[in-house]
Order: sequence, then C-alpha cells, then structure tokens
Amino acid sequence: MWVDAKGNWHIINHAYDTSQLDHCASSTLSTHFFSEDGQDWHLLTGVQPYGHTVHYDDGTAHTYTTLERPNLVFDSDGVPTHLALSADLVTGDEGCNPTGGHTACTNCKYNDHAGTIVVELDA
Repeated sequence: MWVDAKGNWHIINHAYDTSQLDHCASSTLSTHFFSEDGQDWHLLTGVQPYGHTVHYDDGTAHTYTTLERPNLVFDSDGVPTHLALSADLVTGDEGCNPTGGHTACTNCKYNDHAGTIVVELDA
C-alpha cells in the first residue's frame, strides 16, 4: 500500500482464480485497488498491475505460473522503481499436474522451487 504524489492511495496484490488450470500465462495474477481518501476503495478492472512474463537484461524472458507477495521499492521522490516478487521458478504457461490430476495455476508453487525476483519498472 502506498500514497502517490497526488495523495491517491494504492494497493497491488496477488490474485488468482482456482478454476484456471492451464494457460497459466493468461490466468488472473494481480489486482490494483485505489482510493482518493484511503476509505472508499475501487478495483481497477480489466488491467493487472503486473503480468506473468518477466523480461531480463540479457534479452531472455520467462513466463511464471505465479508471481506473488509484491513489494515495491521507491526512490527518494516516492516513485516506485522496482517490484520484488516471490516466483514459482519452474512451471510456466503449461500449468501443473502434481498427482495425476490438474490443479489451479496458483497452486503449482507447492510442487516446484520458489525464489525471489526483482523487476525494474519504467518509472
């Protein structure tokens, strides 16, 4: 949660839909709530604040099945510059099949290795 330079409140968070079993790269991943006063909140619909694919400096990219626990890093002017995320490091768009039956994209993290990634934002 943070307050921008214009005094507007924001929250970004991990979100998911447990009915989404494959094509994880297009599954629900994140949401953005905003408020002008910190009391009356609105959900920004149709746009996710961050997506499944991370592009790296070496020109490669990886699509993660889930990216969670978003934490923003701000510069001295209060502008977000980086986004730190917990990532399922193995499973991508294909989803997962841990016990012979499909599970929701968001649950693939239980069967793979997880780690932290930091994404530089276009500030």
